[in-house]
Amino acid sequence: MRFRLATVLCAAALAGPAAAAEPSKADLDACRVEDQPDPKAAIAACTRLIKAGADRPDFQSMVLAIRASNRMSLGEDRLADADFAAAIAADPASTYPLILKGDSATARSDFAAALASFDAAIKLDPDSPTLLGRRGLILVVSGEPAMGVADLDKAIAARPDDAELFRDRGRGRALTEDYEGAISDFDRAEKLAGPNADILKGRADALILLDRPDAALADLDRAIGIEPDDFYAYVARAEVYQRKGVPARALADLDRALRLRPDDAGALQQRAELLVSQGEFQRGLADAERGLKLQPENVWLLLTRGGAQLNLGQTVKGLGDFDRAAVLAPSEPYVFIDACIHRSVFDSNSARAVNACDRAIALAEPAASLLASRSAGHARGGAYAAALADAEAAYKLDATYVDALYLRGVAKRGLGRRTEGDADLAAARAIDADLERSYGSLLTP
Repeated sequence: MRFRLATVLCAAALAGPAAAAEPSKADLDACRVEDQPDPKAAIAACTRLIKAGADRPDFQSMVLAIRASNRMSLGEDRLADADFAAAIAADPASTYPLILKGDSATARSDFAAALASFDAAIKLDPDSPTLLGRRGLILVVSGEPAMGVADLDKAIAARPDDAELFRDRGRGRALTEDYEGAISDFDRAEKLAGPNADILKGRADALILLDRPDAALADLDRAIGIEPDDFYAYVARAEVYQRKGVPARALADLDRALRLRPDDAGALQQRAELLVSQGEFQRGLADAERGLKLQPENVWLLLTRGGAQLNLGQTVKGLGDFDRAAVLAPSEPYVFIDACIHRSVFDSNSARAVNACDRAIALAEPAASLLASRSAGHARGGAYAAALADAEAAYKLDATYVDALYLRGVAKRGLGRRTEGDADLAAARAIDADLERSYGSLLTP
């Protein structure tokens, strides 16, 4: 939505009364914002234009705004703020300096400042699709997607062939969980603009959330074909491959993503989790360690590192990470769900394991996995009646959850019902022989 600024300046320079000094075409060409290769040269050219057009407030306003934008790109924030203020004062009826000020704030992710600028501009021109589109996008990305969609609806009504508006409304609709509406908008954006990596990624995200992984994968393949170094496309495609049960391809995509951005904590977390789930505990631990150096209080990374350490026999360190996660996020169900599952297997303190499961069930719901884990915690402490009650409740919720069947056998044996217990254990082992590795230590002689 950028204006062609050199054209605008030329038109402004040629219109209006004669200036003290005629602006040069070279300065008009150099004083611009879009695709600016040399902001310092642009600032110098804009300064000359400001002197040349001193008696034309509208021209002054535009050039001051452009100089401000270039100063902002160089980090000269105070000088930029002064130029923006002067530009607005020179022509208070113009939306142009407010647009550039909002764009500059958007570029540095200062969404509050961007929103303030676009709000002020919309007061001057309430029906402008350009302004409504800009404010709509800011609202979408800054946590007010429903309000953003409302602005974008108005912008699209005035400009029904603008692909960017449909793309941005698609993002907003996805964030309001209108996934089908989002896909419709991304389809329209693609029809108007042709294949575009941003459109394809946006539609893929909506398709993932609708559990349509094959269609999402096709869009991400096309996006990567257009932008072979698109970090986000590789991360998203890795998620799809994980959902489809193709861990090798997911890992390859995460490897590529992390070659592009080696210090992205989110991608390190995703790869660490994948490696741990595949039994590659040492490599998963290394990724979690790297991520925690970048974000020491990232709870997901702490849980992943804790799980890797427990599986590597580093019990004290692993349980310490779960303790730290509980301090950082005391009301998050996933923290206690993870703690419940791991402590039931690795924590010798049965009361602590049971307590973690109690918290998880209270914060979430009595899922079969949590009840079975609490059963294991009870069994570790010799509370076989409680262990049996939880195992039976877990089995009732999900008769396919083989851990519940195994733990029911453990509890029955602990209560002296050996024949029944051995039958459950044999049935569970026939389904999954690895259960012994997790729960064998709980069996009574």
